[in-house]
Amino acid sequence: MAGAGFREIRLDDYRPPAFLVDDVALEFELDPERTCVTSRLKVRRAAHTDPTAPLVLDGNTLELESIRVDGELLGHNQYTERPGTLEIVVPGAACE
Repeated sequence: MAGAGFREIRLDDYRPPAFLVDDVALEFELDPERTCVTSRLKVRRAAHTDPTAPLVLDGNTLELESIRVDGELLGHNQYTERPGTLEIVVPGAACE
């Protein structure tokens, strides 16, 4: 997601999200040279959603350090990082 530019999302392209976010916790370590943000999301799969659909997160100018799902560190084969987008394979109906 590093160095990604902003992309336009048109109303015709909109699809309801596969996951709903129930809770968000953010922790900031502010530094003039580099700010570190740790986020914790509680998500659940939306009703009538494909059970294999990934959790898709959008973000720009971010540097990914690690991802954990339910406390387990994910391997590189469990997520896909593209410019501006992160897709995470989520087993089951809900996770943190």
